[in-house]
Amino acid sequence: YKIRFFAIDAPELKQKFGIEAKNYLSSIIKDKKVKIIYKDEDLYGRILAIVKFDDLDINKIMVSKGYAWAYSFYSDIYIKDQKFAQKNSLGLWKDQNPIEPYKWRKQNKF
Repeated sequence: YKIRFFAIDAPELKQKFGIEAKNYLSSIIKDKKVKIIYKDEDLYGRILAIVKFDDLDINKIMVSKGYAWAYSFYSDIYIKDQKFAQKNSLGLWKDQNPIEPYKWRKQNKF
């Protein structure tokens, strides 16, 4: 199955901070048994889900640590977590002008 994390958008691998986001996610869930909470399906047939490990919301952790944006176009559930990361200059918020992944994808079609 292809899973897309619900209501968050992490930087692309070729985008600034993309590798760091991937590595952080891997460090917290690699080789772990996670719980997938199905929310919907996207246009590409991927499952949109909240991913949990030991009752921790991994989507929320990714945003609150600055490794992903709250994807407010779809939901506002992680907005407070993003504001926390921004206020504390965590992860991608260390950058003066981070570019949202959807904007980066439009500029860098590959």
